[in-house]
Order: sequence, then C-alpha cells, then structure tokens
Amino acid sequence: MKLPVVYGREVIKALSKAGFYVATVHAKKPVKRTLLRKIIKDAGLTVEEFCRLL
Repeated sequence: MKLPVVYGREVIKALSKAGFYVATVHAKKPVKRTLLRKIIKDAGLTVEEFCRLL
C-alpha cells in the first residue's frame, strides 16, 4: 500500500488512537515517507493499519 502524505499532527492523532504517547513532533510540515515508514515499523504497525487509524 502506498503511504499517504501526512503532517505531524496527523501522525500524532493516528498513533494516539493506537495507544501511543507522543512527546515531541514538528506538526507544520509533511512527514517524509522514509521517516513515516520508520515510525510505522517502530510502532509495530503495518502501513494498512496506520492508514486505517488516520
């Protein structure tokens, strides 16, 4: 599944729904896809699961 273009605040919202606590993030710029894939992997989610949380 192709990663969507998302902003930091959207990543925070999705990870919060998954039960994560987010300490710091820059929410004004889109998150680069390479970084987003790393965040998703580190959270133990699949791209599909993350997209459903959006």
